[in-house]
Amino acid sequence: MIRLTKENYIGIAMHYYDNIQCNTVEEFQHDMYRITCIKKLVDKYLVSGNINLRLVLNHMIVLHNSFDGLMQELLKLKLENKHHPVVKTVLVFLKYIESNDWNEVQEDSKIFNELRKI
Repeated sequence: MIRLTKENYIGIAMHYYDNIQCNTVEEFQHDMYRITCIKKLVDKYLVSGNINLRLVLNHMIVLHNSFDGLMQELLKLKLENKHHPVVKTVLVFLKYIESNDWNEVQEDSKIFNELRKI
């Protein structure tokens, strides 16, 4: 796999992008913006302890469906380390990764418990 960097990630993301309903660059950008939305939702959680998990799940599912094999790498590149525990927990919950993937990152137990209630 090609190594993603801040300089090349847009081109690589366009190559991997798989959304048959996408007709414009704006739609691609809208799907890429989902990463920023996840970042904002996790930032809010880190400050307030509150998170809209259904919205996070929705963004993750759309990203997975649109970028499949590249989604994890995009998330690692575009999100800060402080976001990774929440993101890993959601990815494990959705069965997109195994618990031992991203082994340098601890899962967030509060998020895990909230996800089990859904």
